[in-house]
Amino acid sequence: MSVPTGIDRHMDVLLVNPPLDLDRVHADGSVHVDPVKFDQPPIDFPPLGLCYLGAVLEQDGFSVEIVDAWVQRMTVETILDRVRQKRPRIVGVSLLSFTLPSVYRLVGRIRETCPESTVVLGNLYVSNDPSIVGKMDAHFGILGWGEEPLRRLARFLVRREGSVDDIPGLVFDRDGRTIVGEPYLDGDLSALPLPARHLIDGNRYFSPADHRPMANLTMTRGCPFHCEHCHFSSTNVRKCFHRQSRPVEDVVSEFQWLAAKKEVRYISFTDDTFTVDRKGVMELCSSLAGAGNKVPWGCETRASFLDRELLDAMRAAGCKGISIGVETANEEIRKRMQKRVSNEQIREAVHHCGEVGIEAKVNFIFGLPKETEEDIENSIRFALDLRPAYVEFHVALVLPDTPLFDDALRRGLIREDEFDRFMRSEVGFPIFVPEGLTARRLVDVDQQAYRRFYLRPGYVLARAARLESPSDFVRHVKIAFWLVTSALRRSDQGRPDHER
Repeated sequence: MSVPTGIDRHMDVLLVNPPLDLDRVHADGSVHVDPVKFDQPPIDFPPLGLCYLGAVLEQDGFSVEIVDAWVQRMTVETILDRVRQKRPRIVGVSLLSFTLPSVYRLVGRIRETCPESTVVLGNLYVSNDPSIVGKMDAHFGILGWGEEPLRRLARFLVRREGSVDDIPGLVFDRDGRTIVGEPYLDGDLSALPLPARHLIDGNRYFSPADHRPMANLTMTRGCPFHCEHCHFSSTNVRKCFHRQSRPVEDVVSEFQWLAAKKEVRYISFTDDTFTVDRKGVMELCSSLAGAGNKVPWGCETRASFLDRELLDAMRAAGCKGISIGVETANEEIRKRMQKRVSNEQIREAVHHCGEVGIEAKVNFIFGLPKETEEDIENSIRFALDLRPAYVEFHVALVLPDTPLFDDALRRGLIREDEFDRFMRSEVGFPIFVPEGLTARRLVDVDQQAYRRFYLRPGYVLARAARLESPSDFVRHVKIAFWLVTSALRRSDQGRPDHER
């Protein structure tokens, strides 16, 4: 292992949230959205994980900056300019499956143009495939929650304290052999400092629910469920990203602190299944309602963890929107994907949301195993019958180290090295294609579903009646414009590498 030493640095750590796709961020800052990977208007959420990392590092006395290259619409050259300017001792880069090609290019350019910086990779994909650290020629990777491992690594690299052998969850090369440490599992989420939100520009983030400046926070991290299309069905992810919870009083305190900030007009909870701890959510809502909270907030959860009493309490506490995963109208397919939620539970949850004044957004996935054209049509009709405030339709993406990946591999839809090929931009992001369907058909029906839902006269009139301000009107016009232009892009775009 060789890491840069003895440099005249300007700062200690630069944390980078990379663009989703460098090729789709143009020099003028405009973005072309991939209609397969990102089949809804792009939403910019604050990088809460990097803010937690920044807070822990600052607590230890390190100088830290965060570059949110996606929300700032930065090209690879503008990112490199920032790295050259700051000359950080450590460049930490968040890595997800979707960002493999952009991070691959970015790491190579950083190593080439700024050899004095040590490159560290973290987030889900490193836990999925620790060998990615060597494939990208990064210096280190971190498995699982990274606050304590990165703190110790910074102490070693900047202050020469300790040894890499004593840092949990660390991935690095030693004499041509990849060393993979055990993930750090002793952390207490309640012991972490508040996220270092001062390291990002809070004015750049807006709620998808009403386009007000937003912030996000969490009650829990990790997910107790193993839906087969999700990252948390990965054995490696479950091992590395253990579930953590915070005391309710800490969440209330942070919420109220955020609500008191003038630039925050909406708060989004990042929990994968927010209401799984019903008692904790009721306590939270009681505290917020009792304090007269006026800042709206939203969350996502399962329909099976919602009931009228809970929704009444959430609405009284300021909840405005809930995102609910439906996936498909076929209960058998949903059950096979390890999501045991009935259609009746979904109907009741969406109906009760409407009764109490909470806007429900439901999410569907087209192309799950064994799904047919008839199943897809039934899902679209189910979405129409539910009458939610919003809906998202997606094609089934194959995530690494999941049962869906194994299924696609057995059927010859993908290769074992599919994500290495995607990283090198040799193929597009893999999608799952059930027998009897094609990738192109899934993409087409996905867009048709959007048009059938959002362009109904009844829906348009209902949304128009709820417009609250000129900015709300502008937001809806932008969404309508996206729907039309996205349809045109899809009709012109072929994806031959996915036509299986």
